[in-house]
Amino acid sequence: MTFIRSQSRALLALPLLLALAVAASGQRVVDLWWPYTMHAEVALDAGGTAHFETTVETQSNGRVPLRLSVRHVSTEPVQTVRLSGDEEVPVPAGFDAWRVRVHVEADPAAILGACQVLLRDTEGREYAAGTRPLEGGALDLASCQPPDAENPSGLDMDADRTSNRPPAYDRDAVFLLPEGAVPVEVRVSPDLHLYGAWPLPAAD
Repeated sequence: MTFIRSQSRALLALPLLLALAVAASGQRVVDLWWPYTMHAEVALDAGGTAHFETTVETQSNGRVPLRLSVRHVSTEPVQTVRLSGDEEVPVPAGFDAWRVRVHVEADPAAILGACQVLLRDTEGREYAAGTRPLEGGALDLASCQPPDAENPSGLDMDADRTSNRPPAYDRDAVFLLPEGAVPVEVRVSPDLHLYGAWPLPAAD
């Protein structure tokens, strides 16, 4: 009987213990997840440019400052996409492809590996750049960096690498959306925390 009463008391205390555990771990949850949720929109200036000031984590130098400016140039449908082997193929049935062009200005030594160009549709779905849904395709992980330049990575193994990225350039990112999905907004985030947003004209 004593054993049963002890079990009952333990069960009654369980909700309180769980509540205390959640409260104690709450800050840890914020630390682990909140920094990687885009929740701080940066206002655009009169010319439609977002100016970002943040920091990025590097392996070689820890957290370092990051300043860059981004402006949306155009978003338009395309009929072909380039796969990871540089093969140009028609957009397959079931998909629509959109090319987003942004203008980026940053110090050539700035670490832009985490910077992402994202596309949102009328249903609130968010798409990363790349052709990964297709066989032979790839996810465009570093959408803000020009793919044909030597971009600094912040890794120890690349610490001596010299960047040849220009201080200003246009960057194209191609997105595959389900057929019929309508893009309504381009977002750019340098750190998946801050972001700039450019609404797109309503489709005809």
